[in-house]
Amino acid sequence: MQKADPIDADKLEFGIYSPLDDFSSLNFTNRDGSDPLDVDAFIHGNPQDYVENNISAIYTVRYEHNLVGFFTLSMSNIGKGKLQSDGLFSIPYSDYPALLLGQLGVERNYQGRGIGQNICKFCRGIGQDLNERAACAFLILRTTVELAKRYYAPKCKFKWKPKQEGKTWMYYRLFTTKKRYLFENISITESVTAKVTKAVDVERMKNNAPLCSICKEEKEIVLRDGNFKLCKVCQDKLKEKYGY
Repeated sequence: MQKADPIDADKLEFGIYSPLDDFSSLNFTNRDGSDPLDVDAFIHGNPQDYVENNISAIYTVRYEHNLVGFFTLSMSNIGKGKLQSDGLFSIPYSDYPALLLGQLGVERNYQGRGIGQNICKFCRGIGQDLNERAACAFLILRTTVELAKRYYAPKCKFKWKPKQEGKTWMYYRLFTTKKRYLFENISITESVTAKVTKAVDVERMKNNAPLCSICKEEKEIVLRDGNFKLCKVCQDKLKEKYGY
């Protein structure tokens, strides 16, 4: 068995699933042999059916070129009743668009080394990119209460409405009300066609912010001309100096 040392995230490779990817010798059950979320059953069943019928996109995860995990993504939504009342929403919609992390499997010998956390970061990046073209408010998943308490809440920063037993929905908000993304653009791999990002808890990069072209500060923009942006303070200064 592999030592439970943290992996080097720079050696992770994310790719699109192919029927040629051989999962037959890999074990995705928990260390006690259980499979409460049917992760092992899913990948050893017929996952290609999900791809061909547009139910899920399946991604592979390799570490040092060895196949060590997989995950699935599909479009979904989350009801307001499943969210904590954190005061972030001003418009009372009943459902919000979300990206569903449907299955997440890490090979037993690599569990506990940080691969799952990096998968979640990768998925946040896809959610960010998706939201640029079609609204996507959350990354969501359904998991056991045990995993919610022990893993997804403390290590992956997902939120949830705690339940006493069974399974629960969890969510990660992809941006604040001012559309400031919670991650920085960092390319992960060229093997994935979509632009993806590795998530870190910082504001979006400054080159994506509405910066005034003169003062270079992030303010409300009152004039736009192509890439040129002007805030009200700088506009007033120009009027005072040049009379227009």
